[in-house]
Amino acid sequence: MSHASHGSPEQELSSARRGHRAGVVLSLVGALLAAIALALILVGGWRAGAGNHPSELSAWLAGFAKSSIPGVLALFAVGCLIPGEQLRRGTAMGRSTARKTLLPAGTNVSRFDTVRFGWRFLWISVGIVVSLVLVGVPVASWVNGGAPGSLDESHDFSGYWITYGAIAFGGTIAGVVSAAKMAFYHRAIRSGLATAGQRGPGGGFWRWVDYRWRFDLWMAGIGGLSIAAAPLLIQDSIGRHASSTELAAALPGLYIATLVGAALIVLGLLASAQFWRTGEALGGGESAS
Repeated sequence: MSHASHGSPEQELSSARRGHRAGVVLSLVGALLAAIALALILVGGWRAGAGNHPSELSAWLAGFAKSSIPGVLALFAVGCLIPGEQLRRGTAMGRSTARKTLLPAGTNVSRFDTVRFGWRFLWISVGIVVSLVLVGVPVASWVNGGAPGSLDESHDFSGYWITYGAIAFGGTIAGVVSAAKMAFYHRAIRSGLATAGQRGPGGGFWRWVDYRWRFDLWMAGIGGLSIAAAPLLIQDSIGRHASSTELAAALPGLYIATLVGAALIVLGLLASAQFWRTGEALGGGESAS
């Protein structure tokens, strides 16, 4: 059984300050890694677009746009940002009383301040811009010509940019649904539909969906990823050298991926609107084990 430790107010304050400093450092490292990953993708793609016979430096830089290095850096960035933001804006500790479950669950909990709508809007805007660039540039090149679509297969980085752009768009849509979740919750509290700290009808189920596993955000994120990655299904069926028959054969796949993605986003939104039933605070979470 895990217990929360309780010391003197001075000790708790000192611990909170140390956690805050550690969170600031982790968040800065995560932001730096994310910026480096994005720079490698953009600069690498730009140098790859220099032509089918790039210089040695351009070829070296272009290699980053077609490697797993940006993805690994982004993964480490997320690994720093999530705990960093939790520590910077709150605390994480052991649960004082164990939950009655067959296997260990929720032995650690976190409480943190939610991000204000202004900051959410800023980061959502950044995510949309990054996604549009990474997905839009390759798709536009397939239609109008130019890099990267005009490059030979060994230099074409379309697939890499769209893949990274789809991941960015999925995260951005999850951020949009998270902001909607916050708005739904506050509206339920203001209208008297919900009372903070008290579960509503079906609270156990919605706690499992919206609080414990955040399935509302996962559904929305995967839906956004599906929509942004859908153009990959018509990559070889669009452009000057493709026939209308090839495009007609590929379009159903595009439509299906887009519709499935949109359905997942709608389901995520509908699920997020039920968070008030959980009886939990928005700025909180618990461990899987």
